[in-house]
Amino acid sequence: MPSPSSYARLTAFARERGQRDAHTAGSVAPYLAHLMVIAYSCRLRGIEVVTLTEANATEEGILSNRRKGSRDNITGWSPALREAWEALIQLRKAAEQRHRRPPQLHASKRPMLVSQHGTALSKSGLDSA
Repeated sequence: MPSPSSYARLTAFARERGQRDAHTAGSVAPYLAHLMVIAYSCRLRGIEVVTLTEANATEEGILSNRRKGSRDNITGWSPALREAWEALIQLRKAAEQRHRRPPQLHASKRPMLVSQHGTALSKSGLDSA
């Protein structure tokens, strides 16, 4: 794991670059900083992050669906974790509206990470980002 100061600098960099216009030199995906907060806080692998849906949110925190034999667990809400979760929901809603995609009715069908087109982000899409 990176040191807290390295993590803070990297997250600040991703947050600043994520606010730039897409496809601009030096920009990154707008979801990247929020994803970093969730992945770091919940200690998630890349595939575990991209498969999160709104159904993974509980009153206590985020229910992680682990891979490779690890046990599922809940990471309690912190202000930063709650803010990142809500920001990803807003990014998804904006992408759906931009591309006129109807919202899914079931929370388990609403991915937390979406592409610019509002479709579920794939692991290879995350790797490219």
